[in-house]
Amino acid sequence: MNIFLCNRLDNMSGWGTLSLNYIAKFESSSSIIFCSKYNKKLKIKQYSILKDPISYLKNPFLFFLDSFKVIKILNILRREYKDLNVHILVEPYIFFLLFIKNFFKKKIFYSQGTYSNYFCKSFKWKFLFKFLISRIDIIIFVSSYIKNKFKENVSLKKINNIILNPYIVTKTSNIFNNNNHNNRLRILSVGAIKERKGYFQLIKIILNLIKKYKTRVNLTIVGNINDKPYYEIMTKFINNNKLNKFIKIKINVSKLELTKIYRNSDLFMLLSRDYKYNLEGFGIVYLEALSQGCEIIISKESGAKDLRKFSRKINLYNPKNLNNISTLILGYYKSRLIDRKSNISLFNKINFKNEMKLEAFSKKFN
Repeated sequence: MNIFLCNRLDNMSGWGTLSLNYIAKFESSSSIIFCSKYNKKLKIKQYSILKDPISYLKNPFLFFLDSFKVIKILNILRREYKDLNVHILVEPYIFFLLFIKNFFKKKIFYSQGTYSNYFCKSFKWKFLFKFLISRIDIIIFVSSYIKNKFKENVSLKKINNIILNPYIVTKTSNIFNNNNHNNRLRILSVGAIKERKGYFQLIKIILNLIKKYKTRVNLTIVGNINDKPYYEIMTKFINNNKLNKFIKIKINVSKLELTKIYRNSDLFMLLSRDYKYNLEGFGIVYLEALSQGCEIIISKESGAKDLRKFSRKINLYNPKNLNNISTLILGYYKSRLIDRKSNISLFNKINFKNEMKLEAFSKKFN
């Protein structure tokens, strides 16, 4: 029996998307989910008894209180099933193991990025986190970037580990839009609006391209506001420099609308960078963009740089080197070498291999 500790089971976040894709590879008849919000579409037994991970970090005593709810169910399951395995798909939930670790034959921990890095370094959490990690049987890293960051703080010599890059469930584009849309290069950036995503630096690049190089370029930023002061700095800069007709920020965009935006964009990029404890674990938005035929430019401070192993045509850049990025964008603007069909084919190859790798892993527990 596989027990999954998850947060929200929807595709509106990285945690949710990766959890849904992961769980889908396990037999539903031998799976049970503990989560914070029930998903009616999933044909798997679910217990919506957990709180949002942030609530536990603000008040760790809640781990102790809610563990009684979990233990009550685990006692019933243990009488019915010989072996129980736990899959911790949301990093903060690892602290439940203080109270429930003896129920499980195998303990699998999914390291996605920021929280693993935070727990490794935080004075408040690091000793307890390292103790629990030493009791984990398998660590799954979402990218080699996250694994390398993890190894800087925690020894992996005695712990089995594997890198499973994400895959996504999406309909690839059959529409190949005109690359010379009004003779403009259409750039897209998607992700929560906060400093780690580097949007303000990207806006400065757009200003430079327009003012200095007279480039016909549009930028669309799609994301929910996580950092309001940062968002206000962005919008003030856009207004002061009269960039409103060149730069659009879209909030609360539906999945369907986002797909249309991808299809009407030429170039996708994020200036992701390490910021305090925050890391870009992978960024499935790169896969979403590639699936719709966009060219992608990946930050070297992102786990998505693992995509480079599939194709050398994918550009990697230092997110702090704005001059190099400007030159790269100018190259796309002048050449218009955007091969949507080739990009979709590359996506299909990447997505298939990543999905098969997860499927092979899951068979060990089915």
